[in-house]
Amino acid sequence: MKIKAEEANLISIFVRKLKTGKTYEDFKKEWFPDKPFPVPVRVINSINLNDNSEILSVGFLKIKDEDFEEVIKIISQQESIRHERIESVIEKTELKGIFRIVDDYNLDDLTKNN
Repeated sequence: MKIKAEEANLISIFVRKLKTGKTYEDFKKEWFPDKPFPVPVRVINSINLNDNSEILSVGFLKIKDEDFEEVIKIISQQESIRHERIESVIEKTELKGIFRIVDDYNLDDLTKNN
């Protein structure tokens, strides 16, 4: 199931620094999941314009509050393996967290924001 950013209720954020000599393609190979997530998740990976060794990953998740703990249990083993692979290409994770969305604005047209 595809998810649009405006349908999400949670955002995951990761800022990672690649090891010297590693590329985004190296990262993507290790980052890509082995199997689908059990809930709608959309991820945007981006590279810092001023430092191509810095990668920002923003995930948009749609998880009911009452299902959050169960979803984490289901994906924890898969994610542990995946994050171990990611560690092979990154120097460090500078920021990580899951945040609840409280506001969503379109700043190009201020008349559409309530």
